[in-house]
Amino acid sequence: MKKTILIALVLITGITAAQAQIMQVHLGASIPSGELGEYNFDNAITNGAGCATIGFNAGIKLYTKLKVENLSMVYSFNLYCNPLSKKYRDSVQENQPERKYTLAKYFNVPIMAGMNYTLPVSKDLMIYGEGSAGFNMFRPTKIKYVTDNYTNQWKFHPKFGVGFALEAGVIIQEIYTIGVNYSGLFSYKCKFDNNEAYPSITYVNKGEFETKLGVNLVTVTVGYRLFSGAAEKVKREY
Repeated sequence: MKKTILIALVLITGITAAQAQIMQVHLGASIPSGELGEYNFDNAITNGAGCATIGFNAGIKLYTKLKVENLSMVYSFNLYCNPLSKKYRDSVQENQPERKYTLAKYFNVPIMAGMNYTLPVSKDLMIYGEGSAGFNMFRPTKIKYVTDNYTNQWKFHPKFGVGFALEAGVIIQEIYTIGVNYSGLFSYKCKFDNNEAYPSITYVNKGEFETKLGVNLVTVTVGYRLFSGAAEKVKREY
């Protein structure tokens, strides 16, 4: 059911893109909060401690102005990537120095819709606040350990859930943005395939996170806005 709603939301967003008066592209830092950023080597990843560190965020927003002054609909598509922390990577190396390893990164892809309120402060400065809700896809990338005679690989399946986002920021000269965003993407219990390969035999095991992992992110972004032809007529009102 969630996948069906997610697909519908993607289609609606695509249709909305053709009608949007403003498109914004943005980049920034993705800072893990709560369980995702918690460090606990013994409970890492599958037992409620994400051990993640600062990563990146890239995204697109579409704005459609409403008849109410200063109010717009906002549709957003974001990509968040957060690697495991250096402290965790160093601990793995210290505990298993004989192994070559590939460690996971956490990917989140939320698609949301909501409302934006923008207030002009001066000719070249506006402040805004917005809130949105929608769906998120969460997926850690694979983990792989290799020695001369042994390979152990964990492949995680994507998990879908709901989420919300709150953001505030400034718009400079109508096209440059600086925003601070909090995304609550709730908790996930991913399934995975664990392949253990020896020279003569391979074992395939299936499993699931023992504890749900809460995913909350704080991002600081800079953005650039593009205006459609229709938007140029109302640009100064925005």
